[in-house]
Amino acid sequence: MSALVGMRKEDLKCAVSFLRTNKQVSRIGLWGRSMGAVTSLLYGAEDPSIAGMVLDSAFTNLYGLMLELVDVYKIRVPKFTVKMAVQYMRRTIQKRAKFDIMDLNVVKLAPKTFIPALFGHGLSDMFIQPHHCDRIHEAYGGDKSMVKFEGDHNSPRPQSYYDSVSIFFYNTLRPPQLPASGSNKLHVKIGTMTNESLFFEIINGLRAAKTDAGSSSTNAHGFRNSTTSVVELLSESANQLSIKNDNDLDFLLDENHNLSGADGDSVGLHLQDKTSRHSEES
Repeated sequence: MSALVGMRKEDLKCAVSFLRTNKQVSRIGLWGRSMGAVTSLLYGAEDPSIAGMVLDSAFTNLYGLMLELVDVYKIRVPKFTVKMAVQYMRRTIQKRAKFDIMDLNVVKLAPKTFIPALFGHGLSDMFIQPHHCDRIHEAYGGDKSMVKFEGDHNSPRPQSYYDSVSIFFYNTLRPPQLPASGSNKLHVKIGTMTNESLFFEIINGLRAAKTDAGSSSTNAHGFRNSTTSVVELLSESANQLSIKNDNDLDFLLDENHNLSGADGDSVGLHLQDKTSRHSEES
């Protein structure tokens, strides 16, 4: 396992190097789960040019994880036997792969890593327990956030988690526009936005205008649990509100074309007025 992580880090290095040769690639983000999350952390500690990392179910160190799994799965062997087996594996891997499994400790690397990171972990994960994520997150030196969700190590991730990942990569990768399906094109520059709550407030404002004024009290936490994705809701709201071009959304942007400080209620009221005017004209 540890040798595989070492090889994966080299594979990742080759993949990133290849992408750097492509002039169409500007920023690169990493998204890894379990061993892939550890690989991303190991590589990220060496390459600060990575724009952002999503780290799902990472473990702190291999030696501690192996001892922990003996207890979790109730393997009836003395712990000194496990430690002897680990030392034997360590020598074998060092000889064959030139890699020391004791070096596989991301908690030691975390304080020296400053790439923006989103941590994720299942609350019922017994293979790599949530305290691994807690320790790495606590020690991490860069901008960080954490999302925990229902499920175990291999459970399907909820839509709210994928929405958080989407917003995280929009903020870190800074794409030129927000994609929307259908004929209506909704372009909003969010590269400089650092607070996700404003984005959720705007979406809730769109939802409120689409239904009625009374629903404007819907909060961001309620929306996070929705199965509707961010892009789907934005696209649907754009169609319902007859948003035909960028000018219809000018009130959301400041003079530099970045998201303004408008809150969810003011967005909802503005869009409700627009919908009313549109109905009267028709």
